[in-house]
Amino acid sequence: GINAELLPVIGVVTPQERVAPLTLKQAQRTLRLQVVAKRLGAAELEDEIDLDADAIEACVTAAMLAEGIRCLPEDITTTLNGEGEQRIGTVVVSFGIEYRRPIGG
Repeated sequence: GINAELLPVIGVVTPQERVAPLTLKQAQRTLRLQVVAKRLGAAELEDEIDLDADAIEACVTAAMLAEGIRCLPEDITTTLNGEGEQRIGTVVVSFGIEYRRPIGG
């Protein structure tokens, strides 16, 4: 829960990493990267959240590609909360990043 007075906010989390052994010494890993944006809005809130999702996708994809990392969105979740006096919109853009790493290090 974020206080409405602090909005808009954006955050990044990595809530999950899957590991699949390839050999006895190396594993394939898939990191789940989520970028969350939350904002107050009125009649145009849904459009603003859609624009936030587009901007997040463009920025993250470009930044990762610049580093040679393939990173594309896996899913986008939008939530609009119209309860109370203020409408709050939230968008979560989830990316999957695959890489290989030695097991145990």
